Amino acid sequence: MDQTFFRHEKFSFNDSAFLLFMGSFLSVFLFLFLIYKLWTILMAPLSKGNNDTSSLAPLDTATCNCTVCHSKPVGVRQKSTRSKWWNYFVVAVLLLVCFLLGYLVWSIPKERLFTETVWNPFEILGVTEQADEKEIARAFRKLSLRYHPDKNPGDPQAVSKFIDIQRAYETLTDPKSRENFIQFGNPDGFQGVTYGIGLPKVLKKYDKPFLVFYLILLVVITPLSVGIWWKRKSQVLENGIKKNSVILFRQMLIRTGTFRDLVATYASAFEFEHVVAKKLFPVVMQLMNELKGHSHWDLRKMKLSSLPHMVFNQVILQAYISRIPIPKELTPALEEMISRLDLVISAMIDTNATILRKEVAHHWPIGLGGGFASRILSILQVSQSLCQQLHPKESELLQVPLFTNQQVQQCRLKEFKVQKVQDLCRLPWSKLEHLLRNWSFSEIAQVKAYLDRFPILYNVQVTEPFIEDEEDSRVFEGDVLTINVSFQVGRYQDSTSDEREWMMGVAPCLFHCPLRKKTFWWVLLIDSDRDLPLSIRKLEFLDRDATGTYLCTFHFPSPRAGKYQLAVRIICDSVFGCECERRISLKVRRRNVVDIVSQKEEEDTEEESEDSSLEDSASSSSEEEEE
Repeated sequence: MDQTFFRHEKFSFNDSAFLLFMGSFLSVFLFLFLIYKLWTILMAPLSKGNNDTSSLAPLDTATCNCTVCHSKPVGVRQKSTRSKWWNYFVVAVLLLVCFLLGYLVWSIPKERLFTETVWNPFEILGVTEQADEKEIARAFRKLSLRYHPDKNPGDPQAVSKFIDIQRAYETLTDPKSRENFIQFGNPDGFQGVTYGIGLPKVLKKYDKPFLVFYLILLVVITPLSVGIWWKRKSQVLENGIKKNSVILFRQMLIRTGTFRDLVATYASAFEFEHVVAKKLFPVVMQLMNELKGHSHWDLRKMKLSSLPHMVFNQVILQAYISRIPIPKELTPALEEMISRLDLVISAMIDTNATILRKEVAHHWPIGLGGGFASRILSILQVSQSLCQQLHPKESELLQVPLFTNQQVQQCRLKEFKVQKVQDLCRLPWSKLEHLLRNWSFSEIAQVKAYLDRFPILYNVQVTEPFIEDEEDSRVFEGDVLTINVSFQVGRYQDSTSDEREWMMGVAPCLFHCPLRKKTFWWVLLIDSDRDLPLSIRKLEFLDRDATGTYLCTFHFPSPRAGKYQLAVRIICDSVFGCECERRISLKVRRRNVVDIVSQKEEEDTEEESEDSSLEDSASSSSEEEEE
């Protein structure tokens, strides 16, 4: 009997399933890519600056849009020449995907999914599976007479039907064939199963290599990729900083808090582990030789690590702060380290709060504050130095564009008496032009543009510690205290007259910073006597209200009985010379038994007064009813 005649499959599949799968896969890829491109297009104005000079007019801008800063990228490295080839490659892949998707859409309608009837001898003879030989023979004789070729000459369908009837009769009259059909669906018994993968007809002869590839993809590549992804993900905390960096920050902040050591700590972060390639090590060594003669840096006192990236990153940052020209080969590494300035500085301040100090546990509740306030101030100095390319020991006037030590000495003359940038901002234009009389018009205009955007704190208001919903101003142990802080940021704008106009401030100009950066304002609540930060707030441009006022509130439990000297410090993380401090005296009383009893008596008297008032109102209403 011809085995190929019998079919187990109810459906006969073609290439449509494979085409549908590939079309769906490519459609998902194309959709995600388009979402990514739309996101980059929408974010492009923030990262690329605006060439239109009218963008200087609005005051509500988070970053500086002056003629110098508008061409700087925002928090990203400058694109290298490789990015062009990468863009070409991405465009080519996208075109290929679109071509394949179009081909699949054109090919799928040509493939049809058709069905075939299953060969069943019982249905052919019109009997049930419980029919005996007599019923089968009777049905066979009846059908064979009807479809016999002699009675249907020239009818091919009758001939095919007669052959099926004869084969069905032979299958059902043979006990073994009948048993095999009932059990396995085939008169010849179990035929076995061959495993394969859905491939188009053209690739059928390569099914084994594809099967091996699928096996490697599912068993090796996919678990390995997931494992590598999970390992990298597990090394990063929720704030985006690596665990090894936090451990490094904690170890260094416990030991020291000097500016030099904190710059080394910032450069040693594991986020910058691969910013300097090995082929650039000789360039870094040359930069180190230039750094040896600088007065602010002594390589012998540097806490250098054995890891290469820590050593070379420290050299690059210290040379940058010293305003030593950075070679072009090391510029991408420098920009990469500055692009993560906000992330790493915030992580260092958060890590400082995890340092527990036993000497302050006697005064303040456990868990309130941690670390050292002086270290936070040094960390913010690191941020200011990286933004202004200036060492804290240098004069803050060197932040002004094109200023050198010669101009700083001139500013300190009795004629001008300028010690800070704010003094220079308040200087009348006539004196400023006289100070810069040897400069060109474009250079003076550049200095004026910088001074127009220099931030100045004003209208700083700090309330005394108070207890909400309490009229008693006395503070006892265990009370929850509240301090409200509000301030505004302004600037002196150019005017036609000799006097300068006071206006609401905008983002300062970071002339020396290679990247555009948002300006943040850090508000610290400090116990000055114990160098303990009690609470910290980080405010940005969007945290202002409609009047341009920054607001923040501190809630903290009162310490043990005694006198405390608190301080609220407001510091800009981007420029030197823009900070303010307000001192607060706090006297905490001991809560004794008499105070507790008096407090309970006051509560009881209040309850009695409320009850008496309710009784009086009830009696008055009853009297009115009787009348």
